[in-house]
Amino acid sequence: MFLVNAAYMPFVVALGVGLLVGAERERRKSEGATRAAAGIRTFTVAALLGAIAMRVGGVILAATLTLALTALATAAYLRPHDDPGLTTETSMIATLLLGALAVLDAPLAAALGVLLTIVLAARSPLHRFVTTRLGQDAIIDLLTLAASALIILPMLPSHPVDPYGAINLQTVWRFAVLVMAISAIGHIAQLVFGARIGLPFAGLLGGFVSSVATIAAMGRRAALTPADCPQLAAAAVLSSVATPVQLALVVSVVYEPLLRRLAPALGALAWGLFVAWRAARKPMQEELVVGRAVDLKAALLLAATLMVLMLMGTLLARWLGKTGLLIAAGLGGLVDTHSAAASIAALAAQSLLAQSDAALPIIVALTANSIMKCCVAVAFGKRAFALTLIPGQALILACVWGAWLLAS
Repeated sequence: MFLVNAAYMPFVVALGVGLLVGAERERRKSEGATRAAAGIRTFTVAALLGAIAMRVGGVILAATLTLALTALATAAYLRPHDDPGLTTETSMIATLLLGALAVLDAPLAAALGVLLTIVLAARSPLHRFVTTRLGQDAIIDLLTLAASALIILPMLPSHPVDPYGAINLQTVWRFAVLVMAISAIGHIAQLVFGARIGLPFAGLLGGFVSSVATIAAMGRRAALTPADCPQLAAAAVLSSVATPVQLALVVSVVYEPLLRRLAPALGALAWGLFVAWRAARKPMQEELVVGRAVDLKAALLLAATLMVLMLMGTLLARWLGKTGLLIAAGLGGLVDTHSAAASIAALAAQSLLAQSDAALPIIVALTANSIMKCCVAVAFGKRAFALTLIPGQALILACVWGAWLLAS
């Protein structure tokens, strides 16, 4: 997963809050001289304004600007004018503070200046997207996702809660949040770019986070819209292609010599590109987006499955002793290949495990992950969806197991 620089995080959060609140308010604005003063751009700029104020001058400056913005809002409400918007006023204050911030942190001020300009220049696309493409259900779904990630997740314990030390509720709920987030990304990407471009993009991006969750989300949508199954299946295949790519990256960082034994898994790239090319040639209803952005029930179902697997993995590893490494790798791979591979590669890098012995547990994890993907595809998608995904998984397993057997 990609991490945001700690210095930039407050501004990323401010941007997200401004866009979320602004999108909701934008949908309730009227048109012409009687329209509301603040919309998506004004709220976004105001949020960035508050973050910059706190960075530059602390609480005193933030409070002063709050009073100033309140006065501007009151004046805009009272004055008879054809354009009651506050974007210019708030942008002027933000620009002033960006100049002050440049003294303290020039790169950050430059980046925020570009970001502010993009927000201001994107007036028409933002207004059009929020008012004509983003429905009320999507707003509710995004709020559900935000509450799940920002309210529920921090409240859950980060330590095991069962007697066996297997079930970590924060880990389980984080996976549920990932499922919902990937579904929302796919929904919004299709709204913005159209299904032909948006779905493959969402699939590939989601695969670097959780390919299993991405396949579940795409399979659910394929069940709702069978006509779009080829494109949704292509997105799922591209998400599974991301698994060996990210696996190679993880192993190369932790212990590069092990990468040679796992490189054949990259042969799945050929299948992913072929499926995506074939799907791109088929007609599709570009404007039709069916279903909700977030499916809470599907996310909870996968989270419950994860809890069962975590408990089974711990118990089997305790009972079977020396074979616990293979069992733990296999059960861990059912949910996430990368963490299992990283831990095994780390053991090899520390000479706690021979390189020849490290390849097999990683291949077992990859095999379990491929089996899990096929099961999820069958459970959530239709027959055509699963049959498109399964050959790619078979190709991955044939490549890695064939290479391992030849090297043995």
